[in-house]
Amino acid sequence: MGILSTSLPVSRYDVIPTPHDYHHRRPAHTRRYSTRRILFRLKVLLGLVLYSLTVFYLEEISNLVLPTFTLPHHKTWFFPRYTPRAVIPATASQLEEGMPRVLIVQYEPPTLGPWSRLYRASVRNHEDYAKAWGYGYKVDSFPYVREQGWGRARIWGKVESKGYMNKVYALERALLEELAKEKDERAEWIWVVDVDTFIVDPSIPLTDYLPPPSLYSSGNYDSENHDGKPTPLPLPPLILGNQDHNGLNYGVMIYHVERLALDFVHTILQLEQEHILTEKKAPTDQHLVCDILKSESDPRFGERFWEIPQRWLNGYTLPEVGSGGRKDGRGYDHNDPDEVDDLDSHEGEDILDSQGPGPAMHVHLVNAVKEKLPYTDLLRACDEVYLEAELKANSTGVEGNGLRLLSGERRRAKKAARRWWSTHGPGVEGMKFNEY
Repeated sequence: MGILSTSLPVSRYDVIPTPHDYHHRRPAHTRRYSTRRILFRLKVLLGLVLYSLTVFYLEEISNLVLPTFTLPHHKTWFFPRYTPRAVIPATASQLEEGMPRVLIVQYEPPTLGPWSRLYRASVRNHEDYAKAWGYGYKVDSFPYVREQGWGRARIWGKVESKGYMNKVYALERALLEELAKEKDERAEWIWVVDVDTFIVDPSIPLTDYLPPPSLYSSGNYDSENHDGKPTPLPLPPLILGNQDHNGLNYGVMIYHVERLALDFVHTILQLEQEHILTEKKAPTDQHLVCDILKSESDPRFGERFWEIPQRWLNGYTLPEVGSGGRKDGRGYDHNDPDEVDDLDSHEGEDILDSQGPGPAMHVHLVNAVKEKLPYTDLLRACDEVYLEAELKANSTGVEGNGLRLLSGERRRAKKAARRWWSTHGPGVEGMKFNEY
């Protein structure tokens, strides 16, 4: 007989496994990645890199391939990079006694904010300003509402809130956090600003433009008028805002921290849901605020709204910054003592422009401007002021950043604010509101 006939019988349990069988019987955590799997992951990684390059640097290709995809402020990505200089924080000795506590709040879109140079520059600009004057600062990027990008108002037949409402939720969160603190620890004012706005003159503190404490006097009554009867003072400000040629601009607003401000936010959210249920459309936050302020059925908020000049905060006219001193759009030199003192001589007349009296401290890069003007110029203008203040502080031996030593612009701001608050009152009678 042959060899097979003399060999021992082989059981199916005695089969010697081949290398192929052994590989597949190894535990999952000890297996090696196959070449196919490695190539697949490399392809995915390469695709992500190519997509990022297309979105950030190839404007023409993105417009050709994705004609319905709108890149926000995409032209600003081609502006040269500029890193602002480090700002010296305000020291305890610099903080003025009795100065109101301020919290600056910005909402940065979570999907596009971290990738936008414009947004990041605005955040850095306001954070440095808050640090220089001892204000609180908070940037909120939590996605409270799904952003309705590219004009989508309906998702599968369901009307959803627009991404604009994220800023309202950010304000609600800031108010809740401040109201939960002790009264002597919480912020007194919350300044909510868009992420396409910039500080252009950090030598002016926001507190110089805020209402005087006399508007919040005890009892809210004056002593006596000429008839011997008590005269009620104007209702203290709850909301500070301004308007442009279209009407109320919700990009920059200031709120006094109190329970009524939180009620105002809740009214906005409630009215939005009513619009969605009854009219089957999601309004913007600006339209909701307009409806609430001009409401006759609930005048609590409109009667405590105070208009402030647009030029102070949210200006559209960009100041010129040069070696001869900071000047506004019409060439007034704010460092010239004669022109500083000349402010009060123009009774009721605006010597600057239609946006209000006083120097420009804060500007808003609206859509018509943000893609034409390099925002890096605004950052350089701020750095010039910071550097000028630091050099003056070093030469005089003063501790800190030296912003308080630059008195020219601040004197104008204080005079303009003093005249404004003494000649204006609350209410929305002179306001223009946007229509749907």
